[in-house]
Amino acid sequence: MTTEPLLIAGGGLIGALLRFSVANAVYRWLGRGFPYGTLAVNLIGSFLLGLFAETLTGPWRPLILTGFMGAFTTFSTFALETFYLIEQGRPLRAALNLSGSIVLGILAAWAGLLGGRWLFLEGDFALAALGWPLPLILHALANAAVAFVAGLVLEAGFERLRPALEYRATLTVLAIGTIATVSSLFLLLGLLQNGFAFRDSLAFLVGIFSLNLLVCAGALWGGFNTARHL
Repeated sequence: MTTEPLLIAGGGLIGALLRFSVANAVYRWLGRGFPYGTLAVNLIGSFLLGLFAETLTGPWRPLILTGFMGAFTTFSTFALETFYLIEQGRPLRAALNLSGSIVLGILAAWAGLLGGRWLFLEGDFALAALGWPLPLILHALANAAVAFVAGLVLEAGFERLRPALEYRATLTVLAIGTIATVSSLFLLLGLLQNGFAFRDSLAFLVGIFSLNLLVCAGALWGGFNTARHL
């Protein structure tokens, strides 16, 4: 059985939750008089799609480009919100949303494409020439996304169940430890599969785990705080 459907489903789950979080955070900041939230996620998604379009290979393509980006961005909501603006007698805002989303979206994708080529493929310091940093960065970003979503889910559960402070602290520490340990193992496995040799470097292994622990803890904390403001 191919793993592509599972990768797409996993990426879609993370992308949908992040779209909900980012859009609601933008609406809380700028208000709902204009589709700022939908515009924000579509522009961010267009840039990221361009950034990784020519770089990702193997399982990363269905996971990020199809699953994550497909769920993080939304053409249907953009179309519906534009129609609502017309129906509400706001043709200028509708035209601004329509033209701004299309023009800025294309510019964002173009900027991401140029940035991705320089950063990963063509620049003097392109990561592709260095070998192992690229899979390391991709795994770290994936780990951060999973930790962020875990923070969202945990905080939503805490708000609903109202556990005592000691149980909340215990579950949070367990979540950080579990995510950091499992994700570090996958990260190291990914580096090995990309031909990186650790040369029995214990310091390097400890450094990778420590860095990943900080990334996961920060992303989990970000998920907690985002959930509190939704």
